[in-house]
Amino acid sequence: MLDKLDQNILQQLEADARQSNANIARKLKTNKAKVNYRIERLQKEKIITGFKYITNQVILGKLSFGLLVQFKGILQDKEEEIINKLNRMEGIAWVSAINGKWDMIAVIIEKDIQAFKIILQKVFSVCGEQIKEYCFYVDYEGSISGHKYLYDSPRDISVKYVSGNNIELNKTESDVYNLLKKDPRMSLLQIASKLNKTYDTIKAKYNYLKSKKVLLRCSPDINIKVIGYKEFLCLFNLEPSQEKLNRLLDFCVKQPNIIRYA
Repeated sequence: MLDKLDQNILQQLEADARQSNANIARKLKTNKAKVNYRIERLQKEKIITGFKYITNQVILGKLSFGLLVQFKGILQDKEEEIINKLNRMEGIAWVSAINGKWDMIAVIIEKDIQAFKIILQKVFSVCGEQIKEYCFYVDYEGSISGHKYLYDSPRDISVKYVSGNNIELNKTESDVYNLLKKDPRMSLLQIASKLNKTYDTIKAKYNYLKSKKVLLRCSPDINIKVIGYKEFLCLFNLEPSQEKLNRLLDFCVKQPNIIRYA
């Protein structure tokens, strides 16, 4: 379904979806009209379903909690109803149905365990009676790469997020950050207009967020199911051995099919 040009365009977007289509065309030695058409077709065919800004919420003092839920054998319609309700719930970043031991995963980004527990109680208020078992994990350090396996000549565009010294954003920096989370491809000129600030001010704030590794990479959301792939979530309990952990992480880095580890 993806020819060489589609692959190259997708890979350019994964590396930096904020670059212009004209810039992509120059890099791929083609014309802008062809790039425009291909991106529009990839969106129409639901291969690209949107765009996202990969950010480092850890450095902003936030933790990412993964909530895994097993239901008591409910019907699919009921499961979809629960997921739709949770997707609309404030405090939940995203929810998805999964197969295996667990039926659903929800990601909740909060400042500490107490704030997470408040959201957890809200989840219970929606579907507590249907829950057979649940557990959660805290994602505080990891790496996100591109979909290397889609490309004949994959590039390493991994970005890392790590715990460390937190930074606090001022009002304008927070506003820029929040606007880019909502609309990752919004231009700096549009942001300046929305915030009633000068372009130079917004450019300086944007560069600051990038230099501090708050904004990591703007990428497309790729619907791999449409092109014949499935996504697997693997959870491991490891022995307390740094050597074994390092070996596993080294394996994750070298495997093109592993797009994220934490």
